[in-house]
Amino acid sequence: MARGKHVKGRVRQLEVVDDCDLVVATNGHLNDRESLNGHALEDETEPRNAHVMMNGTLNRRMVLGLAAAGVAGGSVLAEGFSSPALAATTTEPGAVAPAVVALADAPTIAVNASLGNDFRVTIAASRTMGNPANAADGQKIVFQITQGGTGSCTITWGSLYEFSSALPQPTLSTIVGQTDLLAFIYNAALGKWLFVAFVGQFYPAPTVSSISPNSGPKTGGTLLTITGTGFVPGAQVVIGQGNGPFGGIAATVESITPTTIIATTGGGAKKGSWNLFVLTPGGASAPNAGDSFSYTS
Repeated sequence: MARGKHVKGRVRQLEVVDDCDLVVATNGHLNDRESLNGHALEDETEPRNAHVMMNGTLNRRMVLGLAAAGVAGGSVLAEGFSSPALAATTTEPGAVAPAVVALADAPTIAVNASLGNDFRVTIAASRTMGNPANAADGQKIVFQITQGGTGSCTITWGSLYEFSSALPQPTLSTIVGQTDLLAFIYNAALGKWLFVAFVGQFYPAPTVSSISPNSGPKTGGTLLTITGTGFVPGAQVVIGQGNGPFGGIAATVESITPTTIIATTGGGAKKGSWNLFVLTPGGASAPNAGDSFSYTS
């Protein structure tokens, strides 16, 4: 039961005695002539089992629910309210700060789950992903695995990682610089990290470090060796003509490796020096001093 005291027309204090109904004043005002569900306030005390209407009767459970949802409008006058509300508030043990954790590449990659939720590693060869230490029930972690070395590196997963028939262990990307994302949730009752999501083949933005030769006739036909990173099958080569990568002269790509493109310049260009751009699903290479190509007369 709740008892309220009112002085000069205001409910000054509310005491929650048991799990009965709670007194609420929509505007914080009650006077001694007002009644609550037909009961008059006597001796400044709210009668037992009384209700205050605020678009309907609010009982103790309703008030707690509304307050927890952050409902505005009206005033909930209860000195004892914060205690049960706080008691109902929990912090998930798996709510680790989303810090980015760089993992050391090694034959067996060590993982400390207490350090964060976002774990990133570039693998130079096929590896084993170790079982995460200090796991918290309900914790979610994401591995960002980037292909290094020559690409096509694989991961063997530790005994605590569990895959399902609906979402089996995926095949990683095969191209140097590509990144795959794998997400797991820890279930303490099972003692397993359950595989819940996979997104593969995030392409890195390509870079161009040098071009050889770096000049040729504007009629085209110059065979270029372009070196850099992030080159993938289907990459395009464009020599800009003042309008960036999409307003230039396309070169014909002859062959591609992750770090080298062989291409033949196109004709019809203007005389002058221009940036050469490599275009992939990861974007366009950024202009730099090493990607300049000059069309001669």
